[in-house]
Amino acid sequence: MLKDNSINTSRAVTDGIIHVSSILPLVCSKTYRDEEGKIKNIVYPQIFDSIFNSEFNELSAKLHIDMLVFVPINIFLFFFSIFFNSTRIAFFMLYFCAFVSYKFVIFVKMFFYLKFRYKSIARYHAAEHMANNACRALGRIPTMEEVKHFSRFSKYCGSMSDINYLVLTLSSSLLILFFHEQSLLIATLLLALLYFIGIKYRLFRFLQVIYTNKPTDADLEVAIESLKNYQEMENDIKNGTLKDFELTLKLGDLN
Repeated sequence: MLKDNSINTSRAVTDGIIHVSSILPLVCSKTYRDEEGKIKNIVYPQIFDSIFNSEFNELSAKLHIDMLVFVPINIFLFFFSIFFNSTRIAFFMLYFCAFVSYKFVIFVKMFFYLKFRYKSIARYHAAEHMANNACRALGRIPTMEEVKHFSRFSKYCGSMSDINYLVLTLSSSLLILFFHEQSLLIATLLLALLYFIGIKYRLFRFLQVIYTNKPTDADLEVAIESLKNYQEMENDIKNGTLKDFELTLKLGDLN
């Protein structure tokens, strides 16, 4: 039996799904498909994460943008806005450059990479959400048919912090651009109210469509197996049966 809060941290990678132990967070369980299409599992210390998930780390590196690149671009945009002879446009551009542009560009890059190049990560991400949502609702490992009835969006997803930030800053910049001084205060108060309601009830979860693709049955099968392997890992840790030499043997499975 899995409790509602027993699934600590999980994430999708190019070939499967990783669960981090809630009992011993230094240890991970990775369920993946090998080149022959067989589902396999490996339990390993998190310090070896970069070794076993090189493609995922490659994506993370590509999403990184040096802040120094944005400095000359933002300065140019700000001074370009001055030519409009509008304090509102200049203030909008200053706010956008300072708080929105960096995250927005990463968000756009993430969309294109996950939709067109690293599609498997987005599919496994959706499968992970569906299986975890089903598990939390049912309190047990779900079946394939049960998983299909659950959403691919999750209120526990780590992407929610970035989504909430982008919604707030983009909305605020639009307020600056389109509202006059007299109505700006009222509009800001309404935005703040809607924003906090959105966070409380996770109304912006639908934007996870950027980070997910519709999973196949094969992806869902991996997600279900990942929960079984996660539960087995937790039981082994709790019972003291997960030994160092077992970790070493399982690490060798990937070689």
